[in-house]
This record gives sequence, C-alpha cells and structure tokens, in this order.
Amino acid sequence: MQHDVTAPIGPATVEPPVQPPVQGPPGDPVEPPVGGAPEPVASRPTRRVLPRREGLVGRLAYAVLGVPLAAGYAALFAALLGSAVLAVYGVGIVLVVLVLMVVRGCGGWERALARRFAGVDVPDAPAVRHDRGVVRRLRLVVMSGSTWRTLAWLGVRVLVSAAVLAALVLTGAAAAVLLAYSYSLDLPRHLLLDLLSVVLAAGCVLVAVHVLDLATRGLAVVAPTLLGAGAEERIAAMRRASVRVAGRTAVARDLHDTIGHSLTASLVQAEAAQRALAPRDGNGSEPVDLEFARAAMGHIEDNTRQALAELDRALAVLGDPSRAGDLDEQPPDLRDVAGLLAGLGDAGLEVELSLGVSAPALPHEVSRLAYRVVQEGTTNVLRHAGLVATHIDVVDRGDGIVVRLRNAAGRRTPAPPGRNGGHGLTGLRERAEELGGSLHAGPTEDGGFELVVELPTGAMRE
Repeated sequence: MQHDVTAPIGPATVEPPVQPPVQGPPGDPVEPPVGGAPEPVASRPTRRVLPRREGLVGRLAYAVLGVPLAAGYAALFAALLGSAVLAVYGVGIVLVVLVLMVVRGCGGWERALARRFAGVDVPDAPAVRHDRGVVRRLRLVVMSGSTWRTLAWLGVRVLVSAAVLAALVLTGAAAAVLLAYSYSLDLPRHLLLDLLSVVLAAGCVLVAVHVLDLATRGLAVVAPTLLGAGAEERIAAMRRASVRVAGRTAVARDLHDTIGHSLTASLVQAEAAQRALAPRDGNGSEPVDLEFARAAMGHIEDNTRQALAELDRALAVLGDPSRAGDLDEQPPDLRDVAGLLAGLGDAGLEVELSLGVSAPALPHEVSRLAYRVVQEGTTNVLRHAGLVATHIDVVDRGDGIVVRLRNAAGRRTPAPPGRNGGHGLTGLRERAEELGGSLHAGPTEDGGFELVVELPTGAMRE
C-alpha cells in the first residue's frame, strides 16, 4: 500500500499571525507591533533648524517695523494715562476721546500691515463715519468694543516689540563679541578659534531670526481677535445690511407699482386721446373732442413726471442706502388716491371710490400700502379687463382697515405686450404679511375679479 507523502517529515512550522497595526487617536504616533520592523528613519519628523522660507522676509520686516511703531504706541498709552488723570478737571474727557480716536486710526494701518507682511486675513472693524450724528459717533468711539480691543492690540504690540528689541540687542552684542574675540585679547591667532567665533556668531544671528519669526507668528494668532470685529459688531453690521436690503426691496416694489401703473394708465389715455382726435365724419374735419384729448395728454404728462420722480428716488436710494430713511416719507399714501383715480376716470375707467377712513389718522405704513393696493388693483383692471366698472371700498373696522377692489367682467383678456404679470400681487401679499395683514384675490361669480387686503392698525394708529 503506497502513501502519497506531500509534507516534509518533522515538526510542523507554524507562522505567527500577522498583527494589525495599532491605531491610536488622531495626532498620536503609531507604535509598531511587538517584534515588528522599526519605523523607517525617513518617515520620522525632523527638527527644523531654519524657519520656513515662505514669507520669511515679510515676517521679519513686520517684527522689525514694530519696534519704531511701539515707541509711538507707548506715547499713546502715556497720553491716555495723563488724560485719565486730568479727567477730574473736565478737560481730560476730551483728551481721552481724542486719544481713542487716534487708537482707532492706528488700528486701520495695523490691519493693513498684518495683511501685507504677516499674511493674516484680518476683517475690517465697523467704521464710525457711517453713523449719523456727532454725538453718536463719539459714543461709538468710546463705547465700541473694537476701540478697546485695538487698544489691547497696541499694548501687545508694545510688549512683543520690546522683546524683539531685547533679542536684537543681545544677539547682536553676542555676535559682535564673538567676532572680535580674537582681536580683543592678546592671544595668538588660531584658525580654529576664528572659525569657532564665526560659527557661534552665525548661531546668534539664527537665534535672532527665530525670535523675530516667532514674534510675528504669535501676533498673527491674536490679530483676528483683537483687530477684527467682535460678535456684537458683526451682529450690528448684519442688521444694517438687512435694513439696506429691506430698503432696496421696498424701493424696487414701489418702482414696480408706480412705473407699471403710469405706463398702463398712459397707454389707456393715449388710446382715448387718439379716439378723441379722430375726425367726426372721417373726411379730415374737426376732431371729436379736442378738449378731452388735451386733458388726456395732460394726464399722460403727469403720469410720466410721477414715474420719473419715483425713478429718481429709487436711483438715489440705490446709490446711497443711508438716504432710505430720509426718502421714505416721500411716497404717496391714501390721501393721494383721489388724484390717482382722477386721470383714470377721465380716460374712461368707470371707477367708484368709497373712502370710509380718515387717511391722515392712519399709520404711515398702512396708508402707503393701501395706496399701493389701489394702484396695483386699478393697473390690473386696465391691463386684463379694460375700461370696466370698478368699485373701491376702504372700510375702517376698528382694529384695522379693509381695502376691497372689485371690477366687472373684463372686455380685454390678453395683457399688453412688454411686461410679464404675476409679480404685483405677490409683492402686495408679502408687504401685507409684513404688517400682519392678509391678501385675498380671485375671480367673482359674475366673471369679474376681486382683490381684498386686510391691514391691521391697532397699536400703530397715531
């Protein structure tokens, strides 16, 4: 009986299982398994003798430039201390404000130097000049956290620059002593001694470079915190930006309403004037109604002037957002609705207005929006229904007003070319909801259309 022997005779050799590498927490060195191969020498971190060359010249220049600047900053601290002492006599308060204004100015060029030489992206602090009123600006200079953080930064700059100056003096003196060692003593000249002096002097220079580099790196760490805007200032800046955006949005909405209404009304009045100027018998005789045509052209002129005035106002606000508050009183309100409808009635629109509220007693926001509702509603009637009977009711319900606009079945279905519809009612609904109101719009049973806007007054009523 034959046996097929495929394994060698003798004790079997068992290979040890391969152990997985031990994984430590991120950042910790990974230890090799017991009995494993040691870590390659090439992968071990090497100690850096020279600083990083990227931006080294700028960092050194930033540290050296801080030495003369620190002298001026130290004078500022001395002036601030003297002003605080003189505050008991009254005049010191003015000096404190002046010193703090200079401190804010120093923060401006310190941010520029940090960006240019240290490569730090320092955000700008809010500018005081954007606020209105001298008293408000002075209060911000004294009470703003940015002013006192800048003052703290100047103090850090003085301390670091003093350390840099001390390092430069000590290392420079040591290098000079080492280089002149063989000449300062009556010793025999020796090449090895001279070489050792040069090496040690180079080491002193290297130490000075490291000190300057570390000083700049340390300043770069705290620069965004001390030179940048604080949390409260960022919140205030976001609020101002929100107010500017809201102002521009309101101007855009008003411009949409005014321009749309003016163009639509001018189109209707131009058509009416054209019919009034047509010959009576078609043979070139006198027109049908010359006076009516003149009145229609006058209304077209008024609409154009109103549209241009609204356009000028919009451009002024968009060019200088700070003027939004000054120009906010200029838009028309519910007191001007009679003049708005006068031209439409002359053009042939059968409009009936029932004003059951005291327009001067309404809050400005409610009165303006009610005017815009009537303006947008009549524009849509002209565009989509034509010259049809329209009823406008403004009712006072005690805690608010209701603006209801209802028109009969339309004679014109397509809108005039050149403008896409659908945005006017959306803007009105958004503005009504901002004031706590609501907007409802839809067709009526007789084929017309109804627009109802409810606006609360309540605590806003004057």
